[in-house]
Amino acid sequence: KPNILVIWGDDIGQTNISAYTFGLVGYSTPNIDRIAKEGMMFTDYYGEQSCTAGR
Repeated sequence: KPNILVIWGDDIGQTNISAYTFGLVGYSTPNIDRIAKEGMMFTDYYGEQSCTAGR
């Protein structure tokens, strides 16, 4: 059985996760970085430009 973990956040951009920016932006998310390193990372995605459409 696969283990599936969904992390849902509000008003979080890709640059807020240090696994994607390697800490260059100043954020440190070591727990999410470890999950990304041991599992997988999504590199292609789509999000509405306005939060109204996503609610």
